[in-house]
Amino acid sequence: MRKRWLWLLAAVMVGACACGGGNEKDKTQAFEQESSRTEGEGETEHPGDEDRESETSKEGSRETKSEEDADNSQAEEGQEYGDFQTGVWDGLTFTNLWMKVTVAFPEGTSVLSEEDMRKMVGNSSEILVNSGNYEDIRDKVPKALNIYDFMVTLPDGRSSVQLAYMNAEKAAPGQALSAADCLEGMAEELSAIQDMGYEISELKKKDMGGHTFDWLSASLMGGALYQEYYAVRMGDYVAVMTISCDENGRALAEEILEGIRAIP
Repeated sequence: MRKRWLWLLAAVMVGACACGGGNEKDKTQAFEQESSRTEGEGETEHPGDEDRESETSKEGSRETKSEEDADNSQAEEGQEYGDFQTGVWDGLTFTNLWMKVTVAFPEGTSVLSEEDMRKMVGNSSEILVNSGNYEDIRDKVPKALNIYDFMVTLPDGRSSVQLAYMNAEKAAPGQALSAADCLEGMAEELSAIQDMGYEISELKKKDMGGHTFDWLSASLMGGALYQEYYAVRMGDYVAVMTISCDENGRALAEEILEGIRAIP
C-alpha cells in the first residue's frame, strides 16, 4: 500500500505539539522537516509492496474468489451506510449522520475552522476539509483521497483529536483494504520517522458508538506524547479517529472516547 496516511500523521503531530516548548518544539520541527521530505516522495511504496504483489500473483483463483467475497461484503456495507457525508457541529457536540455517531467535547475545547484545517493539511486537490456544509464539497468528494471531518484542541492546550476518512478504493483499487491494513501501514510510517522514538502497540479492537474499531497506541519522545488511532471500514471509506496527548491528558481522552454515542 502506498504512503497515503502521512497527511493524517503530520496534522495530528502539529496539533499535539503546537503548545509545547523547549525540546518538544525542537522535536516537532524535526518531525515537520521529515514529513516534508516524505511528502515529496509522492508515489513511494512501502518496502514490502513488491513482495506482496508477487504473493498475490501466486494465489490465483483462490484470491480472486476471496476478493469477490470481500467486494460483496463492502457493497453491503455501502448500502447500509448510504451516501457519504461530513458531519456538523452543535456547540461542542459533533454529529455525523452517515457514520451514525455523535461526539461531545468538554468546555474549553477549540474547534479548528475550515481555514485552519486547510493550513494544517495543505492545498492538495486530493485532500478535502469539512466546511460545515457538505454541499460545498459534494462534487469533489469522488476525487478526494483524504477528507478531514474535524480537528480539535482540548482544554489543556496540548491534546488534540481529529476525525478523517480515506477513500480505500482510491488508495488501493481492488485490494479490499481493511481498517487493520490501514493501521498496519500507518504503524510502518510512524516507525520510519527518524528521531521520534515511536513505540507502537499491537492491534486491538474496541467497541465505540455502535462500531467495532481496530486500534493501536503509540508513544514517542520517550513517553512525552501518546497517540491512539481508531479505524473502521465503512463502505468505500476507512474512518480514522486520532488522539494525541501527554500523560496528563490521557484520562480526558479516554473520557471523550467513552462518551461517543451511536445514532439510531
